[in-house]
Amino acid sequence: MKKIDEKKISRKEFFKLAATLASMGALGGIGIVLLREFSDNSADFSKLSEVRKHFNQPALEYVAEEYFYIKPRERSVKFLDKLLLQEYNDSMSLAEFLHTQIKDDFNKGRIFYIDHWMLSVTECRLYAALSILFKQQ
Repeated sequence: MKKIDEKKISRKEFFKLAATLASMGALGGIGIVLLREFSDNSADFSKLSEVRKHFNQPALEYVAEEYFYIKPRERSVKFLDKLLLQEYNDSMSLAEFLHTQIKDDFNKGRIFYIDHWMLSVTECRLYAALSILFKQQ
């Protein structure tokens, strides 16, 4: 697998990144809400700035770049938004949906290894989408 640089993600950085993603889900999927707004060009950049404060930018971008190396065709917020939400409906909260998707990814083997960390495809897509959004800001 291609390495972006020689720096690997430490266990501490990985867990901080995962915890931030989990807290976003607990807050009602703010990442997905931002994805929707940005893919429709109706975003409030102040919301993105607030979310950005909670991420370790280098770690987020590292995961995103590794994912883009594996899936180069997914370098679009609109495309990622479509992939992330293609099965979503209002029968459950967005947080529940994301949690279910991540669990389902692991159960069905839809996983990627990035620096020896096992991530679900849903997690990778969320990191990738946020990375694109943060670069656009």
